[in-house]
Amino acid sequence: TMKRPLVLAAATLLFGSGPASALRGAAQQPQDSLVTVTDDASGVTTDSGGSGAGATLISYTKCGLDGPGESGSDGPSGHNSDWTIVSQDNNGQYRNLPEALEAGHTQIYIKDGTYEISSSVIIGRHNRHLKIRGESRENTILKFTGDYSFLVIFDTEDISISQMTLDAKHANERSERMWEVIGVVSSSDVSIVDTIVFSSSMMYGIFFAGPSNRYADGQETIDAYNAGDLDRGNVVENTIIYSEYEGDALTFTMQRDGRMNNNKVTKGGISLFMNIDTTCNQNTVLESESYGIFVTVPARNVYIQDNKIIRSRNSGIKVTRQIDHKSEETGEILTPKTYRAGGIKLTGNQIFDTHFLGIEIDQTHQAIVTHNSLSRTDYSGIFIQDSDHIAIQNNRIEDFGVGDDREELMKWNEDHNAGIYGDANINGANISNNIIIDFLSHGTRYGIKIANPNAFVENVGCVVSQNIVSGDYSHEEISTPPTTVQEDNSIIS
Repeated sequence: TMKRPLVLAAATLLFGSGPASALRGAAQQPQDSLVTVTDDASGVTTDSGGSGAGATLISYTKCGLDGPGESGSDGPSGHNSDWTIVSQDNNGQYRNLPEALEAGHTQIYIKDGTYEISSSVIIGRHNRHLKIRGESRENTILKFTGDYSFLVIFDTEDISISQMTLDAKHANERSERMWEVIGVVSSSDVSIVDTIVFSSSMMYGIFFAGPSNRYADGQETIDAYNAGDLDRGNVVENTIIYSEYEGDALTFTMQRDGRMNNNKVTKGGISLFMNIDTTCNQNTVLESESYGIFVTVPARNVYIQDNKIIRSRNSGIKVTRQIDHKSEETGEILTPKTYRAGGIKLTGNQIFDTHFLGIEIDQTHQAIVTHNSLSRTDYSGIFIQDSDHIAIQNNRIEDFGVGDDREELMKWNEDHNAGIYGDANINGANISNNIIIDFLSHGTRYGIKIANPNAFVENVGCVVSQNIVSGDYSHEEISTPPTTVQEDNSIIS
């Protein structure tokens, strides 16, 4: 069960979001790592090709700061006295960040060094239009030695955090509640750019909670989503997160016009709960203890593009309905099974060695699943249900169904093992120009399978065409009901 964390106010961020056991089903203990984690947290060689949609809000150079002594820069210099300097060597106005914030400064530059911080840092409504910038990402280190959440951004706007390390890897280890290294509540136009985050086993890395100071689980939150009452314009880019928590490391809840692009997450997953017009592009998710990327509906225009997901312990990408919001009278989930989310795009993602499915997609309308590459999934490569007019095209799926050959982490009906499996209520799907290969013969049942309609399943109007299916399947290469059109597929034995 994937539950949306309950963060209801700044006080909740300071005093916890409930017992950890109530937030996510406990994941199984991690196996020994099969990937060497490099200094850039990816463990693999990546070619990001940029930061995704839109420009970053902060201008910086990797090899040196646009800072002291450089005219025309966005950092402090002899020509720009608006920046307040924090330094350990008495060369600044302050020796720590909290003092500079309490004094009301709005452009704070932190010189390299390790700064121990023992209490939560609060950025509230009186701190609007604030920039906090480190001298360098690796050497400007804010080390959290206290309890509760580290950095809380609450009820404000236009905040930027960049070029520093936030180290909370030993914080709250004996806590029974979940906290955040960075928690953002009821705030818009917040950017976290070119930052390193270390979280402990009882802390989310970066958690954007949305307008959660006003809404709890239930109809009120669904109504707020339907009215478009979401936080807007929040950004996490070029950031590295090392997570010791077994669930989410980077979360967007009830966001609009958000961007989480070109980040690298180790040991945790990325989640987008009830988002509109939001991109999740060019991220690397390595060895997540849960899903790689998890998306809940209701949602609209959520783009998951060009990500790399490696060795997640659950599915690589999952799109499904939000289950936490239930009727007080009946206990039924408020988002009905008939709901269909529009504008969902999963394109160009690389998914490798996941311990469940490659891509799961549920309750969508005209979703686009194209040009993805999936290899070594325990069970099916792409699994679809309750979706209308979905396009599954130009994907490459190979070496799937490997769960028979290794430890079972998730229960699954192996008769549903296929490169592409359409389960229930798949209407008007276009499955075309995919390459599906299983040369290693793991006992996979089908190359492509659409389930036969019955009293509970309605699969009509689908087209399966121009696919290449190769390998040894225990049932059939392509199996579809009479209501599906099959044409111009190539079977290579």
